[in-house]
Amino acid sequence: MNSYNLKFLRLQLQIKLVVFLFAFSLISIQLQAQISLGGKPASFRLEKFAENEVAYSPKIPFSLNKSERIEKQCTAYEFGKILPLNQSLGDPNFGTQIIDYKGNTIWKAIITSKNALALGLYFSDFYLPKGAELFIYSQDKKQIIGSYTYINNSESGLFATELILGDKLVIEYNEPASVAGLGRFTIDEVLHAYRGVSDLKNTSNFGDSGSCEVNVNCSEGVDYENQKNSVVRILIREGNTSYWCTGSVVNNVNNNLTPFILTADHCGNGANTNDLNQWIFYFNYQTANCDNPVEEPIPNTMTGCSMLAASSNAGILGSDFYLVLLNENIPTDYNAYFMGWDRTGNGSTNGVTIHHPEGDIKKISTYTSSLVSSTYTSGGLVGLTDSSWEVVWDATTNGHGVTEGGSSGCPIYSQDGFLIGTLTGGWASCSDLNAEDYYGKFDFHWDKNGSTPATQLKPWLDPDNTGTMQLSGFPVAIDDRPNISSDFFTLFPNPSNGQIKLRFNQNTYSETYNIRVSNMLGQSVYNDKVVIYYQLDLKLQYLQKGVYFLEIEGENQRQTQKISIQ
Repeated sequence: MNSYNLKFLRLQLQIKLVVFLFAFSLISIQLQAQISLGGKPASFRLEKFAENEVAYSPKIPFSLNKSERIEKQCTAYEFGKILPLNQSLGDPNFGTQIIDYKGNTIWKAIITSKNALALGLYFSDFYLPKGAELFIYSQDKKQIIGSYTYINNSESGLFATELILGDKLVIEYNEPASVAGLGRFTIDEVLHAYRGVSDLKNTSNFGDSGSCEVNVNCSEGVDYENQKNSVVRILIREGNTSYWCTGSVVNNVNNNLTPFILTADHCGNGANTNDLNQWIFYFNYQTANCDNPVEEPIPNTMTGCSMLAASSNAGILGSDFYLVLLNENIPTDYNAYFMGWDRTGNGSTNGVTIHHPEGDIKKISTYTSSLVSSTYTSGGLVGLTDSSWEVVWDATTNGHGVTEGGSSGCPIYSQDGFLIGTLTGGWASCSDLNAEDYYGKFDFHWDKNGSTPATQLKPWLDPDNTGTMQLSGFPVAIDDRPNISSDFFTLFPNPSNGQIKLRFNQNTYSETYNIRVSNMLGQSVYNDKVVIYYQLDLKLQYLQKGVYFLEIEGENQRQTQKISIQ
């Protein structure tokens, strides 16, 4: 082959490589940006499809008339029970399937729990091959969640779904002929919600919150757009019971979009590792304006987290904080805000709290008098001295917002918009508007509950010990990050034995990047500057087994991804 033909062949190969990597990067970006990919179940194209129904008529072993005051006092808002099912895809007496003329499988089943206001599903051994799709929807097909795909697979094999309103739901699995028989899952349990969600017979609201509450997009929330986008509703699982709590996405000094969620210790201190892997986080569960909507808002959700630190590890109440790390990065289209914080302990003269009372759509409550340093006590529980902020809420244009059960863990913001505490409890309610509420202080969360990383925020939010006292917030949306883009590399395998292959898009060619790997404490275990040519192999076999964060930054690009070494 002459030199001209050799050069031409090399040029062709380079062009093909660039096109392939560019296409691959686009696919990667799309997949990483979605938790639920949408679409419609295959059965919707069919006129008739018989399903086997799994009937449940559980006896609810608890009272439906619990005291609001008891539930706000270091007790999460219970709204449902988790009932055993233990049915698997392929079980002969569970569901019905057909195979179409192309060899594609459509499998469906109906699950019923009599008199439930809503149902959710908990899975184990959850594995979907590429191309397969899972949907869950109401019988009238008005509420559809999914599609869930292979990107929802996790190391644990655990998965959970958000709620479907009513006492029946349909689960449908669509599997292409090319991966026939490869999908599997077991539905271990069904969440039976008996309150704290929309009642289909009464759509005046979507939870049980009081009439005094103010929707977050009323005029009271105009100056708190970023704060609003940091707040999430959390569907807590602890054993066979479900709770609502509120949390917030918090920023760290490195501004690297690590998906930390801060809530109250009393919301999570009974959850084990499997429970945490089935927690569900609801972003943007709010009305578009000040009025209650006619139809329930459609939120964005994420499933699964790991616990990092809490105030009560030593069995004391402390300042009542609980910090978790989401199992995945927050998709950019969720428009989340990584909230800034103030750990000076100086308090505030006015501000707001944003929360999900009784699991309802997002609400806002306002205070206009200075916070009071206080010690929280209730039912024999005694916090650390002066570890709480005492607050009294005020009437505003659109109501007199307070907090309720389900608000636990919600953030309170200072006059400057910084996060300065999280809700522990209190006596305020729509029937006692001027009673006090108590928020554990952020500066106590920082390092005053104990001396280990498991009892402090400091090692997680300031891993390099910079001494930062106030930190600004940070948007997750790429468009809001000047001169910074992400999703410019993919990696595999993950988990790995430490040998990791990195693949980059075409914008990285012959550029210098800083590569940093840090452990769960934020301590750097690998740091190097390299010139990148589309691909790079990292050799990290020397690291101990565990979870790490890989951050690559340079040339106006930055991306962080969690990696697991086994």
